Amino acid sequence: MQGTKADETIPLFNLNTKIHFLLIMIIFPLVVSLISVVVFSLFFSYLFLKFKNVVSPKYENAYINIEDSKFNLKKFMIRAIYFYLLCLGASSTFLSVFDLSQIISPERVVEYAAVGIPLEYTYNAFLGSIFLIFPILIGLWAIGWALEDAGLMHYRLPQGNEKLLYKIEPVFSKFNPIVKGFAGIGAIYYLIKVSIYLLINPSYHIDEIMLVVFSVLPIIGAMIPAYLVYIIFSHKIINKVLRRNLKELRILNKNDLST
Repeated sequence: MQGTKADETIPLFNLNTKIHFLLIMIIFPLVVSLISVVVFSLFFSYLFLKFKNVVSPKYENAYINIEDSKFNLKKFMIRAIYFYLLCLGASSTFLSVFDLSQIISPERVVEYAAVGIPLEYTYNAFLGSIFLIFPILIGLWAIGWALEDAGLMHYRLPQGNEKLLYKIEPVFSKFNPIVKGFAGIGAIYYLIKVSIYLLINPSYHIDEIMLVVFSVLPIIGAMIPAYLVYIIFSHKIINKVLRRNLKELRILNKNDLST
């Protein structure tokens, strides 16, 4: 499959390919994600905490002071994988409802049609759609990161003579499953669709699929600047805001839980 030429025009903003690539697929996701990762991790995580208080009014909030390095490589890699799955899942939804001919040059649309390749399985459409919604996706994950890194916990203990099980758990466990569920289901759905298409159309250009697979590298690469900003901001501001007026819990051990 021949690559897109720099003098072709992308209809979405009527920009030539070179400028569209620079503005929409590099500058826009990198710059706006720096803002969204702060806004979501601070403002929307705080709103989620308030929402949780409304739906679970019998739970008390507190925090555990987690001593962690400012950048933990293992934690970053796990979060990066989950973020990629969210991008894959969100892209599969976006590709189904958006007019993909708006983010691909007319010349490429004709070329893909000539060889019978649906636009939703092409590298240009895949990355083009992801970077349009990139700031929102990283913002969604930043909510869970903030709730986790602030060490927020909630618990409910028996009152008086109540006979019930006590429960204590991290607050992020109430939010992350929502995003993980969408990421997992969406990613699996997209991969199944691609696999079925490949089985039905064995002559499909495998290079397009390989490019989609290796898109994990540019996606995670674009994630790094925003993640570093989040790390710095969370240690200086976010933790203080989310922990405000909450008491610190001591870390329990097995002796504390045994009778």
